[in-house]
Formats: sequence, structure tokens, C-alpha cells
Amino acid sequence: MNLNGNGKCKICRSPFRDQIDKMIVEGQPYSQIIAAFPQLNLNKANISNHKKHLNPAVLQEAREKYHAHLEELAEDVVDEIEALDAVITKAFRIFQTFDGETKPRVVEVWTNTLLRAIKLKKEIFSGDEPVKRFLDDLFLNSNLDEEVESYE
Repeated sequence: MNLNGNGKCKICRSPFRDQIDKMIVEGQPYSQIIAAFPQLNLNKANISNHKKHLNPAVLQEAREKYHAHLEELAEDVVDEIEALDAVITKAFRIFQTFDGETKPRVVEVWTNTLLRAIKLKKEIFSGDEPVKRFLDDLFLNSNLDEEVESYE
């Protein structure tokens, strides 16, 4: 990710420049960038000065691509959640409809399907911290956690 640069800049001369530029585009806090590259002995002024000589048009284009990618990921997550919701609804309906004594295999298969779908949905919502924060932001006013727990 070459965003232009300056030969005197500590970050531009660094072998980690592409990674640092990526973190800047992602909007990572300076403290996180500093912590990620202790061998460079960076400070906030280094990062601030580096940002000043980056090509603003290229930086903006990189940010737009990054945000477009996030939107695609969000759409994929929403599609997966909607598909899991449909499976949970159908499995629960079948589970309630069939008698376990007369159709034990049907009840067993759909009960397992129901439990796997609930587990997958719960994993999506309780994943890694960045994923969890992303989903929390995406569904800030939603009660999906309660909904998942109600199926358990």
C-alpha cells in the first residue's frame, strides 16, 4: 500500500511501512500502532508527521476501499444470520410438530440442526473482540443475544 512518502520520515524508511499505513487507513489509535512496532521506538509525533506527508487523495481512496470492504463483510454477516434464523425457525417448528415417539429420527435430526444453528449464531455474536465490537456496532439496538439465549 504505497501512499507516497518522505525519505526523512522514520516510518517511510521502515520495513513495516505498509503495515503502519494499513493501520492508519483503518483508523487504528496511535497507541496501538506504537505498541505493534516496539522495535521502531515510535511516538505520536512520528505517526502524526507521517500522516501529514501521505498523499491525501490516495489515503482517502484507501479508506473508501477499506470501508466498502467492511460493508461487504457486514452484508455477509447479516445474510448468514438471516439464514441461521430461518433454519432455527424451521427446525423449531418441525421439532414442535413431530412426536418423538412416532418419528424419533426426524425429531433427532431437526433437534441437532436446531442446536447447531443456535451454536453457530451464538459463535458469530461472541467471537473475537474486534468481531464482537463490529457486530455490537452493527446491531447496537438489537436484542439478538437474548433471542439466542431463549433458544437454548
